[in-house]
Amino acid sequence: MHEALNLQEWPFTLVPSKRTAAVWVGRPELRRELRMLLRTVTAVADSQLVMLWSDFGQGKTHALRHLEGLARMEQDIIPIYAALPKGIRSF
Repeated sequence: MHEALNLQEWPFTLVPSKRTAAVWVGRPELRRELRMLLRTVTAVADSQLVMLWSDFGQGKTHALRHLEGLARMEQDIIPIYAALPKGIRSF
């Protein structure tokens, strides 16, 4: 169907691909916060757990995929993308 609309692929995916996550179209202040977080991660030698919390449909997955792509460009960071289970009681 997307060919009939002169599109290379369907633009409305539920989860961003690595290619689409590389493009940032969100709020500029959130992009700055993500880049600041990345700098903080590179400055601290210990492993870190960072939580991102917001309502459904607010772009959490896209932001995390974008951050993952930025982190992959750093030498000393190994990003591991994992979704938390629906039910979690403690870490």
